[in-house]
Amino acid sequence: MIDPANDATRSRPVRVGTLAFGLALVGFAVAPDRAGAGTYTAAQCHPGYVAGHDDARFGRSSSDFSGAASCGHGGGGLRIAHSVSRTLSGRQGSWTFSAPIGTAIVRATIRAWGVADGGIVPEVLAGAPGSMRSAGQAAGKPHRLSWSGLARNVAARLECRRRPHCAPTAEAHMAINRVRLRISDPVKPAIGLGGPFADDPVVRGTQTLGALAGDSGSGVAGFSVEVNSHPAGSRALACALHGRIALRLSPCPSSAILNLAEDTATAPFAQGTNFVRVCARDYAARHDANVNCAVRRLRVDNECPLAGVAGGVTLTAGVRGVHRGFVASRRDHPRVAGRLLDGAGNPVAGAKVCVAAQALPRRAPERVLAIPTTGAEGHFVAPIPPGPARRLRVAYWPAARGALQKFARIRFRARPRLALRPHGELQNGDRLRFKAHLPGPDAERRLVRIEALSHHHWVPVTGGRTGSGGTYRGSYRFHATSGSRTYRFRALVPHQSGYPYASGTSAVKRKRVSG
Repeated sequence: MIDPANDATRSRPVRVGTLAFGLALVGFAVAPDRAGAGTYTAAQCHPGYVAGHDDARFGRSSSDFSGAASCGHGGGGLRIAHSVSRTLSGRQGSWTFSAPIGTAIVRATIRAWGVADGGIVPEVLAGAPGSMRSAGQAAGKPHRLSWSGLARNVAARLECRRRPHCAPTAEAHMAINRVRLRISDPVKPAIGLGGPFADDPVVRGTQTLGALAGDSGSGVAGFSVEVNSHPAGSRALACALHGRIALRLSPCPSSAILNLAEDTATAPFAQGTNFVRVCARDYAARHDANVNCAVRRLRVDNECPLAGVAGGVTLTAGVRGVHRGFVASRRDHPRVAGRLLDGAGNPVAGAKVCVAAQALPRRAPERVLAIPTTGAEGHFVAPIPPGPARRLRVAYWPAARGALQKFARIRFRARPRLALRPHGELQNGDRLRFKAHLPGPDAERRLVRIEALSHHHWVPVTGGRTGSGGTYRGSYRFHATSGSRTYRFRALVPHQSGYPYASGTSAVKRKRVSG
């Protein structure tokens, strides 16, 4: 479903319809409950993963400190040295790793070594800016430091700890390498849709779905698409990885744009209402907290033809020929009638107009009922055949995009079929069997009552719920009939939630019984 040629990341300009690039990826600094966060491991200055020091930042508060980096095999790591001079207390030089916005460092392992001399001390620290705490001493031969907690920054620092100043020395130094940081990312990517799929209320043929996603944590790792709960494609973005180890603290692009060329005439798209779900995941997406989806309810129309006559601007349409609201009785003759006008209010003649219907609730595909052509005054009319409750749609397609639409609803009364057995005249004491079949869909487990006419009133005789296929079976034994009498029976179906018909009755059936 996805055309790789239409895939793009940050460097490729793509129109995404009315989706505002002012989506602007705001709100990433918000940190929801970290218990629901995904995590990932990032390496820095680690020759085992061929990881450089792209996210390490050297800073100093005195020119007495200098930094250098060599992260390959046999290199000296991230180094801090001190010049032969007296350094004021509290002055320092450091290599710092900062968690991406909205994330936190929860664990770190670091290989460190160094020498303390003249009051200058090497140390590894973790915490928030201004409140860093010791994560382990770095003095001594190369050794591994492990720390866990919750930190914005992890730093290797060489600092003067003696008052009022430290002695001149060139011996004090420190270095680190093989840095592994476990990062907690609780922030969902932001995502929005654009293009015809987001702009147009109804689409046909092959159209472009635009998607824009952004993530300030581990970055956007990929997209996935579902149509009507069926997978319709996925796309992984290029991320800086060595296996499952990230080589950057934000290994994936902070924003990504994707164009999806979708053929709405093929499955899993269907004529009528469709649900399109486009999800963006970040690199920490082993948890729902790191997946965000945009859902669009979309109408697809590939069965209605193009009008053949352009220029229509105003479409009016409605249901005619029904009484008591939109519940059609046997005496009703329901039809859709309307008119098509141009921008000046003049009638548009000879244009094909499509009348389609979708059963309610909207689970069934939409079906075209009629394709009337507008007359000289722009009028059109089309009959509505009986059936379940439906949402009617009248569409005028002047071109492949920009359809005019009008909607209406209609309900018909249920018309069950009632059969009486056995045939012929019965005797008092005989049993009469009833078989009532309800029209579908959703006719199973529906309530049916069998009624008899008595003194001008319909009174219940028996009843129950339909079984498989929407059929109810019941019986009644005559026990108080004297002489010869003709009974009248009908099946009544009351209005029921989930059954797409209004309350209705069957045709009346007669049975003669002798006492």
